[in-house]
Amino acid sequence: WVLVSVKPAASLNQTVARASLNVQLMVVLASVLYLVLAIVWTRYFRRMLNEIARMIRYSRHDPSATQVGSIQELKHIYAELAATSQDLHEVRQLANLDKLTGLYNRRFFDDQLAELLSEREPFFLAMFDLDDFKGVNDTFGHHTGDMVLKRVATLAMEQLGERGWVCRYGGEELVALLTGEDQRMIFALLDEFRERVASLTWREPGLRVTLSGGLVASGQAREAKELIVAADAEVYRAKRAGKNRCYQAGEPASDPEPLLRQV
Repeated sequence: WVLVSVKPAASLNQTVARASLNVQLMVVLASVLYLVLAIVWTRYFRRMLNEIARMIRYSRHDPSATQVGSIQELKHIYAELAATSQDLHEVRQLANLDKLTGLYNRRFFDDQLAELLSEREPFFLAMFDLDDFKGVNDTFGHHTGDMVLKRVATLAMEQLGERGWVCRYGGEELVALLTGEDQRMIFALLDEFRERVASLTWREPGLRVTLSGGLVASGQAREAKELIVAADAEVYRAKRAGKNRCYQAGEPASDPEPLLRQV
């Protein structure tokens, strides 16, 4: 016996159409699901990259200001970045410091002076030169000379460090970049520093240390070299007037000879 079942074509077409519709709905649902997942993951990875970029940006300037991100999966990366940025910061600081005095070095001074001039904010450049320092080395030895430089540098940081940056310019010369607008107050601060240096007592009999200083305002020159030459001229004028004193640009000269010293 053979059983033959006959089904109308219209009914068969309806069944196929329903199956096709279900497949299409499943495809659309899967596409929407994948699209949602793609958006979520894109935002997640973008947030992750932004946090890493922010940490790197902060670490380039001040490692202590670096903020730990909130993504738990990156905790170990945050720790590594913080440690690396701290190491780089310490290396950068060492590269900008003078080994003997602990003050900023000439390289840092040149960079900071150029930056201050580019910002066009008012500041002052002070320059100091220890009087007869060669005689200190010749009479008491270079070890004593180094001790003198260290002690004067420490005093300079105590007196002037809060107002700006104190640097060793070279040899027995110190410079300071001081922020502010009140030249009279800045000059009084410098002269007080000079008096404190002159009043220092030393173990070596007969040793007395003094310095001569000069002060110029940033508005008196447009370029770094001009400002340095102007400050150096004031130091030279102080030395010619008897040493152990400070002069500022614009102050009436007490010596008739022309200024010949150049940097």
